[in-house]
Amino acid sequence: MEGRHCIGTSCHYRREKTNEELKEIIVSISGIVDYIHIREKHKSPAELMVLIEELIHAGVAKERLVINDRLDVALLAGIPNIHLPANGLPAVKVKTAYPHMRVGVSTHSPEEAKAAEEAGADYCIFGHIFETDSKKGLAGRGLDALGEVVEKVKIPVIAIGGITPANAKKVLEKKARGIAVMSHIFSSNQPKEAAALLKKDFEGGARLQLYINGQKTEVEDHVQNVEDLLNFFKLQDRIVVVEQNGEIVLKEQYGNQPVNEGDKIEIVHFVGGG
Repeated sequence: MEGRHCIGTSCHYRREKTNEELKEIIVSISGIVDYIHIREKHKSPAELMVLIEELIHAGVAKERLVINDRLDVALLAGIPNIHLPANGLPAVKVKTAYPHMRVGVSTHSPEEAKAAEEAGADYCIFGHIFETDSKKGLAGRGLDALGEVVEKVKIPVIAIGGITPANAKKVLEKKARGIAVMSHIFSSNQPKEAAALLKKDFEGGARLQLYINGQKTEVEDHVQNVEDLLNFFKLQDRIVVVEQNGEIVLKEQYGNQPVNEGDKIEIVHFVGGG
């Protein structure tokens, strides 16, 4: 959630979806967002364990998962990140008993944020900032309140509530260290694209410059390896040959072969026909 400037995007969800639906969305955005906050209040501990195991088996790193409230599940699954609701377990007790864990706390005022910091929390989430469907009828606390919280504490403040590409930069201006998003991504018909656009807007549109087939080309900065690059150009299902800086990249290396600023990449794909 934290990084240079205010970089960081988390995705919360709490709409009831099947594990398969959740897994499909989470896997698709896991290379874009920094953390996935698992907040499935309707699932039993056993059901949560199944979902977590499925995500890990699908390639989502444990370090990217944050478990809401259920310390027992986080410990059993080996997840190093726990997020505590405002009325949840005391952060100081969790940090004392499990100092290796990264602990966040939900807060709703500068005083609560300061108390979380003094209890040893590694970050706090503050909101809701704008009006949101998840809290119908409740006015957002607003950007000024966010700015007050940021000034009050030294730990990273993550803004939540009604954040979209239209207002993400306003959150950035208040020096929040990250954003937590639920509806805008998990209700989208194209969650991966929604996540990428939101992150780009929040980060100020950082992009990676490459030379693709001899032409200077800019791609989103979440493109980190050859596999990401093929996905970006929607060539992941094509038969292709990839050459990077004069060297052929083998297919089994795509996911581990990094793509760097200024790389010269040739992509040849084949089209069937008679």
